[in-house]
Order: sequence, then structure tokens, then C-alpha cells
Amino acid sequence: MVNSLLPFLSTMTPWSVPHVVEAHHATHEIYGNDGTAWPTANKAYYVEIFVPEIYTISQFGWINANVIGGNFDVGIYDANLDLIIKTGSTAQAGDSVIQTVNVADTEIQPGFYYVGISHDTASSRIIRGLATDVTRTTGARLFEQASAFPLPDPAVPVPQTTGFILPVVLLIPPNW
Repeated sequence: MVNSLLPFLSTMTPWSVPHVVEAHHATHEIYGNDGTAWPTANKAYYVEIFVPEIYTISQFGWINANVIGGNFDVGIYDANLDLIIKTGSTAQAGDSVIQTVNVADTEIQPGFYYVGISHDTASSRIIRGLATDVTRTTGARLFEQASAFPLPDPAVPVPQTTGFILPVVLLIPPNW
């Protein structure tokens, strides 16, 4: 499934989280159709991104693997880790598909942001990267936060210390 999605993901803007995953596919492990279980219930993962131009988000998305259940919450935070917008608790639905959630159109300005994703169980699966050396090879800034479902405002994450979870989150513009 992932190999068939990589051309699709490359249509996202070059600074989006999926593009980071695609760009590093050759050197980092990305789980296939069976994905991998969410490591810890109620834990959130955050990835710092840079947005080089004004961008409007109308949907968030993620890629479900073949075991689903529980609820996700996905959002974007400003550089100070204050929440801008999130999906709210959303039931995971449809195995092996891209799941999207509509949000109010939200314009963000150029700058640094954090994409956050949290899940309330540790049994369902999504497609995500796992790169034990991702911070050394890409400079990616990856963070985590315990007891963070639903996503909190503000976020109070700490640097990831094990596993280096790189969630695949889609930031989808209007009329996509």
C-alpha cells in the first residue's frame, strides 16, 4: 500500500509531512499495509514543519492500516505550541484507506509549526515512519507528550527519546 501511495503523497506541497516521509523512504523504514500499533494509548506525537508560504488547511488526514479502532485527534500548533485548529476526537474508520476530516478553513502564515496527532488506544494501526536515526540524518524535530488525548492547548511535549515516531499526517487545502 505505501509504495502505491508515494506518488499520491508527492502531490502534496514539498514542505508537508507526507513529503518528508516520501523523501526519506529510501533510508528510513515506513510500515506497509499492516502498519504498526500506536505505541501508547493517549500519547501524542508532534513534528515540526516549516510553511514557506500562506497556506489554507481545510482537512487533516492520515493513512489507516489494516487494524482500526479508537479515536484520533489531529491538529496544528504555532511556534509557541499554542493550538491553532484540530479535528477533535474522530473515530478511526476504514481499513487500509486515507481517512480525512473536515475542519474550518484555516489560513496559516509562513513560519514554523507543529503538527500533532494523538490516539486513545494502543491497538489500532496507522501508516507511520520509524526512523531511529531520523533526527541525525534529516534534522527533523520530533516530540511526544503523554496523557495528550484529546490534543491539549497548549502542547507541552518533550523530545522523542525512543522509536522516533514520524506520523504521516496530511494537511489538505480547499478543493483538493
